[in-house]
Amino acid sequence: MDWITFLNVMIEDEKAAMNKYRLALERADTEPLKAALERLMHEEEFHVDFLEGEILKLQAA
Repeated sequence: MDWITFLNVMIEDEKAAMNKYRLALERADTEPLKAALERLMHEEEFHVDFLEGEILKLQAA
């Protein structure tokens, strides 16, 4: 498996985690829990952005 394929697989994993946090957030019943889940969901978004940037770097090399 090449690195771009690997990073794309990782991106899909991060997106799946985002969806899990989104589902949990819809069911959360306290504000502290909602805040924690939202923060975790945004961290996954950061990871996706980071990995996409790494793919661009590899493609430019």
